[in-house]
Amino acid sequence: MEILDVEKVIAYFEVMTKDVENVQRETLKMIWKKMDASSICRIWASMAELTLKASRLMFLSSLTRT
Repeated sequence: MEILDVEKVIAYFEVMTKDVENVQRETLKMIWKKMDASSICRIWASMAELTLKASRLMFLSSLTRT
């Protein structure tokens, strides 16, 4: 069993939080490379569905405010 080195964890966390933009970019690149075309299409379809639902809710809530 490996014992957790707290100093290494803290150092890793500090590096990750100092360069958040680059970490996010690299993470998304890794995810993108592992996805196939059908996965990407499913994600876009889900996002479109969520956007449509949100638009409907916003429209309905605007009707009840008046």
